[in-house]
Amino acid sequence: MARGAQPRSDLRLHVRRGFPRAPGVDRFDILMVHDLDIFTHGSREAFQVKIAQFFDEGGYEAMVRLREHGVAKAIGSGQNDVECSQAVANRGDFDIFLVPGRYTLFEQEALDSFLPFCDARGIGVVIGGPNNSGILATGPIEGAYYNYAKAPPEILDRVRRIQAVCERHGVRLISAAFHFPLLHPQIIPVIPGGGSVEQMRQNVAISQVSVPDALRSDLKAAGLLHQAAPTSRPN
Repeated sequence: MARGAQPRSDLRLHVRRGFPRAPGVDRFDILMVHDLDIFTHGSREAFQVKIAQFFDEGGYEAMVRLREHGVAKAIGSGQNDVECSQAVANRGDFDIFLVPGRYTLFEQEALDSFLPFCDARGIGVVIGGPNNSGILATGPIEGAYYNYAKAPPEILDRVRRIQAVCERHGVRLISAAFHFPLLHPQIIPVIPGGGSVEQMRQNVAISQVSVPDALRSDLKAAGLLHQAAPTSRPN
């Protein structure tokens, strides 16, 4: 993934340098520009500067050319919020977006605009961090992390209520969190992450857990899910 607003020549060099790290690979399935967002650059003004550099100084054009020449099957972008993701998507022709933690069992603001926008454009979406950087994996324990910082009391309280519904259905919070994003037809995969072989094994086990539709319906009835959120897999 190329990070930030890379000029055309720098981006192509970045791509070429990637090939020796993977012998026998001469093309990419997905080529992404990463971190064109306010979270990374600190302010809306800095974000606007970076997005202008990316589109106006050849970075985006280079990605399109690499796709046209078959070096990349698809091009995309990864941001930490849906507003910035949609701003980037509005300016180009992308195949896929990576949005960490912005469509989860805890928060679904992506349903308001971004996911319908992607549906209309035929853009696939990858959800990274379905545990909101920790709290949906650990539960609302003291020191739990939400959005890369210690969760405040109101976040802990909401997660506690979500967890109570999960427990009534005999489902662990982490399992419900893993499966929820996949119910939306625009979501292609979920990337749960893992820092060890054991955590990866746990991810595989969680992926095989069956979560009843009634759990999500109960969350919605309790006002803990967006009313537009799918509660069952599409037929």
